[in-house]
Amino acid sequence: MLATLRKMIDDEAETMFSAEELQAIMDRYRNHVLYEPMDYDINYKRFWTKYRFLASATLWDSYDEDDQSELTPDTSNLAEGWFEFTSEQTLPIYLKAISYNLHGAAAECWMIIASSKAKLVQYSAGATQEQLSQAYQQAVNQSKEYAMKAYPPGAISLKRDY
Repeated sequence: MLATLRKMIDDEAETMFSAEELQAIMDRYRNHVLYEPMDYDINYKRFWTKYRFLASATLWDSYDEDDQSELTPDTSNLAEGWFEFTSEQTLPIYLKAISYNLHGAAAECWMIIASSKAKLVQYSAGATQEQLSQAYQQAVNQSKEYAMKAYPPGAISLKRDY
């Protein structure tokens, strides 16, 4: 997921943030998903969740820890939050995972980048100041764009860290 976040913030060369710094930012946008019932298709073979950018995802046939079995999907996409089986499954299926709001993390990163550009503008003059001002504004705009994706109008995000 660090590589995905680096692409979002245009830091694939790893010059702006260390892996540790990015992980700390991502951890501020981490949710623990505990036994979330999965949505499913009419054939009971494809299951999905509203959560994206999953890590440590496991599927279970029960939320009762004394009477549950872990299920192993044939294919999955943790970035999009879906799982697929070749055979029909018995309902319900529950998800236990860690989900990261990478859009929120990207918005924070872009604000950090913008603040570093703002400092440079204060000490520059002439055409250089204008270029740095544009870089600052671009970083602010990117932050706003990712913030809107992280928290669309009307959405409520609850941080659950158990």
